Amino acid sequence: MSVTEEPGVDVAVPPSCPAAGAATVRFCQEHWGVAINLGRWGAFLERREGAMRRLRAAGDPRAADATGWLALAGVLLDANGRLLRRLLGATDPGAYADQVATASDAAGPLRREGDGPPRHWTTPCGFKVADAGSRSGWLVADLAGKAAAGKVLVVAGSPLSPSAARTLLRRRLAAGIPS
Repeated sequence: MSVTEEPGVDVAVPPSCPAAGAATVRFCQEHWGVAINLGRWGAFLERREGAMRRLRAAGDPRAADATGWLALAGVLLDANGRLLRRLLGATDPGAYADQVATASDAAGPLRREGDGPPRHWTTPCGFKVADAGSRSGWLVADLAGKAAAGKVLVVAGSPLSPSAARTLLRRRLAAGIPS
């Protein structure tokens, strides 16, 4: 099905973040070839799913997407569990995802700007579709997944080893997480 984009809209749409633990594990395996240790992360993935479902039920799918992607990035980076639990309670996960993605540290920003308001498209039959995906959250999760898979990443034109990429992303996640 084709869609007509509203003026000035980036049509690159990230995948919707899977909420259920089993779907998340399957996504990571299929997308990055990375297995998640359920013995270590199973309980956290359940809490993550609950946080995402609460945000979606409250009518904030972008916050749910940002929460899900950032929490998954933390799992893939083997980040501190306390930090990730605080993320699940963040009051504005979308802004936090933007902060992580646009930070100007030594490596440079991963994106030039944050998500902004939801984008809208119109289908050929006139149906309006809102894109509530978190591009910033997806970018952080995608980089974390690639680093977990052992791939060399390029950030701001410079190659980063998987280890350096994990360190950079962990540092950025920790820098702005609400306490």
